[in-house]
Amino acid sequence: CLTDITEALDSRQQFLEAKHLQAIGLLASGVAHEYNNILTGVLAMSELALREAVNDAQRSQLEIVVQAAKRCTELSSNLLSLSRSTPRQNEPLDLREIIHETLRFVRNSRGIQIELLESDKSRTHIAVVGNRNELATLLLNLMINACDAMENRGTITLRIDYAELAKPSGSLEPTPHVVLQLSDTGPGIPEEHLPHIFERFYRVDKARSRKEGGSGVGLTVAKGLVEAMGGRIFVESRVGEGTTFTFTLPLYTGLTLKG
Repeated sequence: CLTDITEALDSRQQFLEAKHLQAIGLLASGVAHEYNNILTGVLAMSELALREAVNDAQRSQLEIVVQAAKRCTELSSNLLSLSRSTPRQNEPLDLREIIHETLRFVRNSRGIQIELLESDKSRTHIAVVGNRNELATLLLNLMINACDAMENRGTITLRIDYAELAKPSGSLEPTPHVVLQLSDTGPGIPEEHLPHIFERFYRVDKARSRKEGGSGVGLTVAKGLVEAMGGRIFVESRVGEGTTFTFTLPLYTGLTLKG
């Protein structure tokens, strides 16, 4: 007598993963609450110091601290909202503004060279629909990941282009998308790791750098954020030649984009 228990094993595995994610969610919620309390003091003192800045250089540095503290506060608020199952709030966003804000933060915090390249079809305003903090988190996540892979040495290149792509749902009708390519000059990812790079709890450090640690959820989060905004993300890499992450976001046509 033979019994096929494949489905039962799959169900058990899904249950264990769900419990694991639930535990992580509870932990993240608790950490976010305490983290938010600490950030309140950091933000208050930074803003006070900004008012008393004596020169432009000091003022510029303190503005970066204030901006970073505000972003961290928003991130902790997002974690708390996630634990309470609060619906996501999307809105039209100026992609270029968020890109420049993120580039400035990474350049000042990591001291790395970042090149921004735009196609001939580039416009003054690129509008997409999404959550501002989540989009900034997506860009920051990929850039920091690249910095770690290069050990803060090398160059990051961010390219902005446009394309007519079919929707992920399978619709044959093409829609305008923004295409962003983020390339680094790091060691690259071995071919055997590429099919697993977006999997939950996959150890990113095995494929992206020689450093110890890494939770294995950073790129999973990045993929989830892109897909939540209606886009897709891909990775290309060769050992010794760097890595390129390409992701697409639907262009928001409800706004008048100046050319």
